[in-house]
Amino acid sequence: MARDDTAFSGAPGPQRVALATGGYGRERRMLFLGIHGVLGNRPGWEIVRDGDTALLDFEQVLAARPDAVIGDIESAEQFERLQAAGVRTVVSTEGCGSVGSMAVGAAVTDEEGLARITLEHFEHCYFRHAAYLGGGGRRQGLRARRRAFVRAAQHAGIEMSVLGSPAELAEIEVPLMVVCESNRLAAKAVSVCLAAGRSIPEEVSIIGVGNDEMACVDSPVSVSNIQLQYDLQGKVAAGLLRRLMAGEARSGEALKVPPGAICPRESTSGIAISDAVVAKAIDVIRRAGSGSGGHLNVEVLARRSGVSRRVLERRFREVLDCTPHEAITRDRVARAKQQIRLTTLPITEIANEVGFADVKSLRFHFRRFVGMLPTEFRQQNVPATAVGGGA
Repeated sequence: MARDDTAFSGAPGPQRVALATGGYGRERRMLFLGIHGVLGNRPGWEIVRDGDTALLDFEQVLAARPDAVIGDIESAEQFERLQAAGVRTVVSTEGCGSVGSMAVGAAVTDEEGLARITLEHFEHCYFRHAAYLGGGGRRQGLRARRRAFVRAAQHAGIEMSVLGSPAELAEIEVPLMVVCESNRLAAKAVSVCLAAGRSIPEEVSIIGVGNDEMACVDSPVSVSNIQLQYDLQGKVAAGLLRRLMAGEARSGEALKVPPGAICPRESTSGIAISDAVVAKAIDVIRRAGSGSGGHLNVEVLARRSGVSRRVLERRFREVLDCTPHEAITRDRVARAKQQIRLTTLPITEIANEVGFADVKSLRFHFRRFVGMLPTEFRQQNVPATAVGGGA
């Protein structure tokens, strides 16, 4: 039976919720739509507006004196001022704080998952040196993102430098993969590299984080990006707010929202391999994985690479310390991981789609390269709404 949201209002009239998003960009609008999908036009709830907008800055939120707040709240001072203004519940989209008796929760991007997925995207590029571009500034979420990428790179055996300015890319050693904390910063990185005479993606491979597609496609070299699920984050935040106000969630609970899909573009299409034969073979494997190469085995790969099977296998051992068959299998496993993470397709269907003979073969190679079964991997990548964060 559906729960009556007015049953836990604690006072006559609707619960007044303010959205402290502090901006009007596409990402903020997506967050609002997610929140509105849970709380908007629901009995017992009212989203506070200032004129025509519900996207308020912090001072507007204080002036509205709402019952609850969702949004970019992270500093101790902000939490204290909200409590002084009579706010009883806060769900932050930056990080969880704690002040007095106020109920506080968080719905944040899974930065560890974001870092892991982004670095996996570079596996087929064979870069061993990386840079993270972005200082994080005052935002708690961006500082957490930088730390997550550094840890993930260390775990993957990749040397990662942290850069505070795109100008530093003009001097750093190449070949290099660069992760930028935002798409706009990625577009600036492209301009700096081109001005310094560095080729993209051959010498420098660049990816941004976020949903600013215009910044990606309006760059001199189109920029790959990994999207963030702001609409899902809004839904998770609103669901957590309802549970906090109903006493069904503990104060301090933080839910992590998985990142979205990677949108590959020209800036990450390069391969950091000097051997022309191996580089061509890796490109053939990629194209086959994208659906444009048809069925692929080692014999076909050698023929398309313009060499004999024996020569191809020798070059792979010398350059990559693996066999062509292992490279093909790793590519299939990587695509299976993406399908498992982003879809609800049955494992048997995914096995066939990525090129395995059967699901048994997928299970064997998945455990070999990932360290767990596909079903276990899916359980570890359940969206936040499936574990209690949604409406």
